[in-house]
Amino acid sequence: VRYCSPTCQRSSWREGGHRQECANLKMRSTSAASSSTASPPASVGAAAAEQVSLGATPRLLGPGRTVDLNHLVTTNEGHELGTSRGIVICAGGPYLSLGWISVKLLRDFCHCTLPIEIWHLDGEVAEEAASTFDCFASVRLRQLPLDLPRRRPGVWAIKPLAVCSSAFREVLLLDADNLPIDDPGTLFETEAYKDSGALFWPDFRPFPKISSSSWRALSAGALCSQPESISMELESGQAVIDKGRHSEALHRLANLAIHLEELAPHLPGDGGDKDLFQLAWALEASPFTLVSTGPWAVGVDGGMARATSPSGPFVGSTMLQHTPENSAPNCGPMFLHRTIDKHEELFRLNWKLVARPKNSSSGGSAFKLEKLAPHARLATRIVPTS
Repeated sequence: VRYCSPTCQRSSWREGGHRQECANLKMRSTSAASSSTASPPASVGAAAAEQVSLGATPRLLGPGRTVDLNHLVTTNEGHELGTSRGIVICAGGPYLSLGWISVKLLRDFCHCTLPIEIWHLDGEVAEEAASTFDCFASVRLRQLPLDLPRRRPGVWAIKPLAVCSSAFREVLLLDADNLPIDDPGTLFETEAYKDSGALFWPDFRPFPKISSSSWRALSAGALCSQPESISMELESGQAVIDKGRHSEALHRLANLAIHLEELAPHLPGDGGDKDLFQLAWALEASPFTLVSTGPWAVGVDGGMARATSPSGPFVGSTMLQHTPENSAPNCGPMFLHRTIDKHEELFRLNWKLVARPKNSSSGGSAFKLEKLAPHARLATRIVPTS
């Protein structure tokens, strides 16, 4: 109900019968709820359905309040999941062009033949835009069967949920703005991946100290301090996961993802999806391998205007990620993740210089984000700290 003014609202509440109408609606709602406890909706998960049958309120909030996680998460348990490997890219809305560029590079430059799923939300991809992918073999557009918030950070949940819902048993998750340098399919053959079945990459910074109350919130009370397996913030522009080996972790990941907006204040950085992966794995005591080589920064010389800055003239806009150590024959740089400039000039790659940390084993942060100008469209740059 909307009113033209607070005065009108008070008058309607006190004299116009609004108070009694609300009371009647509440009584009808309570009556309907009590009469439906014997037969919960079929779309509600088993645990939630059990709570409903006992007269309790289901503990499923936000976009996942009517989602059965056992149906959303496809592993090798109870699903017709093959032994296939494939790439998952989330590229709806403004990211669709970036996704097309990534697929083009994968097929024509990297000669990668793995099948690809392009995931998006309802209404993000027009039929004409979808047809532009018809020129690529083994590329399928898929819509996430979940209505996520169309705002940050909730919309970022599409990445972990797409991994969980993918038809592939072994998944390479790739951001739409993450450009491969070589065939990333070789990562499935590395010993680092085979040992644990989950390969993650570090971000620039060590994982920060957060309060015990935040750890309890992130873990539903299971943790009160940082687990030993978590040392760095993760960078989820790429991840390699064997879903058949990590069923419990994937169910935990999906549950965290659908509650991302509630958990975001307790997560480091901008409260995005990236650290949900290692949190889910830690909570289920599932093994994962963290690539030991930290990211480098790629960018340009900012010129004399920034020469007097304590950080120098370097303006970084892209993260350079590497393959695991001893991953011959393709050992070295593998991904160029355009974390900052992707929407500025889509087809211009500002890659002239590479900054690498002088001492990557110091335990500190080798890079930082620094503001440029208060009103600059490109708000930040990546700069080395040493």
